[in-house]
Amino acid sequence: MAAGPDKFTEWARGGRVDEASADRGDGIAVSSARGLRFAFAGRTSTADLQDPTLSIPRQLTSSEIALPANAEICAYFYDIESGRMNLSARGHGHAHEQFEIPVSRDGGIQDLLAEARRPDRRFDFVICESIERISRFTHTGTTIEHELQQQGVRPARRR
Repeated sequence: MAAGPDKFTEWARGGRVDEASADRGDGIAVSSARGLRFAFAGRTSTADLQDPTLSIPRQLTSSEIALPANAEICAYFYDIESGRMNLSARGHGHAHEQFEIPVSRDGGIQDLLAEARRPDRRFDFVICESIERISRFTHTGTTIEHELQQQGVRPARRR
């Protein structure tokens, strides 16, 4: 079942987000005047199986639709690679350079995880269209979610 902006806002509040500020879980408050800060995470299969120039924008639009009015996507991470690769091998490819993808790219999954570890990261939440966009293996998807949560980043997926 897809979650719309109202359900997503309810989830994002999680007992911590109010009109004044959002606590990242590490004592740093994020001003609600700026809104809820999100990173987009996307992935397409290898180029011969899926058109990244269509899939990445579709995934982004699908994720944006689920956001509440006070949210903004401020970082964009995506890869063109198999979702069945080991996590250590993920996010290092250059397949995205072969295409004119109309979505800016701040890096791949490894860059997302690296920025999540930084105290000055640009986001407090990560959104993706579905967990299959992160990984085809449950273990890898759960590992990524766990690492984000350890850094105080709340993962969210549209469905």
